[in-house]
Amino acid sequence: MFIKSTVAFALVAVLFSGSISAAPFASLVRRDDALAPAAVTDAKKCPDMCTMQYEPVCAKSPSGALQVFSNPCTLDSHNCRNPKELFTFLNKGECCPVACTKQYAPICAASASGELKVFGNACMLKLHNCEKPQANFTFQNQGECCPTACTMDYRPVCAITATGERRVFGNACTLKAHNCAHPEETLTVQNEGEC
Repeated sequence: MFIKSTVAFALVAVLFSGSISAAPFASLVRRDDALAPAAVTDAKKCPDMCTMQYEPVCAKSPSGALQVFSNPCTLDSHNCRNPKELFTFLNKGECCPVACTKQYAPICAASASGELKVFGNACMLKLHNCEKPQANFTFQNQGECCPTACTMDYRPVCAITATGERRVFGNACTLKAHNCAHPEETLTVQNEGEC
């Protein structure tokens, strides 16, 4: 062991002295050897170019900040060029929101099966879709979900427009469907029953 270490040390000393070229000895010097000269080890080659194909990936910085990279190559390139600030891959696609505000600005969304669901705001819809991509909901309209069907039960509701015009609807569901379909002409309930 002593002889092997002494030979390695002597070889490195000769290489550092510059009296002979390091090229023929490059294969003899271990890359992880702390005494190996820098000229012998290969530097990591960073990607020169990445495609412009948009396949977003979400990554996290050492400080915890989330960032979207346009594709895996751009993430690798960033990490290669900035080794002191390596981003960790989290998921394919956009970054999921970390938290959403409690501001109520309802969004109606529909699943692939046609199920309607109201989300508290656009951020909550995005968070849901990001955390549960298999149960993806798509935006339908701002506000509550419009009823797609109402029963034929006759339980009249008297409603009034902003201009004072009164109208009778067959039941509260048909009034809600009207208001949802015509937000510019929202009617409010005056009383249950005929006007």
